[in-house]
Amino acid sequence: MNRAVVVVLGAAVRPGGTPSPALRRRIDHAVSLVRERPDARLLLTGGVGQHPPSEAEVMARVAERAGVPRERMLLEECATNTRESARRCSELLRDDDCSEVWIVTDAYHQRRARLAFKRVGLAVRATSPAAGDRARRYRRIRRGLREWIGLAWYWLTFRG
Repeated sequence: MNRAVVVVLGAAVRPGGTPSPALRRRIDHAVSLVRERPDARLLLTGGVGQHPPSEAEVMARVAERAGVPRERMLLEECATNTRESARRCSELLRDDDCSEVWIVTDAYHQRRARLAFKRVGLAVRATSPAAGDRARRYRRIRRGLREWIGLAWYWLTFRG
């Protein structure tokens, strides 16, 4: 079957297994995308960070409560960074007949994510949830700078 896949990149899980604001924004945005595409599946990627369960499992629970059935979800629960997510998602989608692959991540992270997925052979489109309020502006700028450093590192070291 030829259909879309929406890949949601993980972010921190808080104590008690609750999603961080970034994780919540990403999964909420992804849920809205799959609602618009009844044939689309969710591929949720992210392992266990500082607090269990895995980022993928936390996202699956949120999506399920929002009405997305588990049958429409694939979970990748081992990756701990963007590069690993790209590799593992590529393996999961290798034999899949996808018409399009979307990655959902925050805007500051899109370039590096697209690069990582391109290097493993997946042509993706990226989309981001709406940015937070103005009080978070400084943190977004700081994360953006960090991402540019990460992007440069990926360009120099990631050979797919």
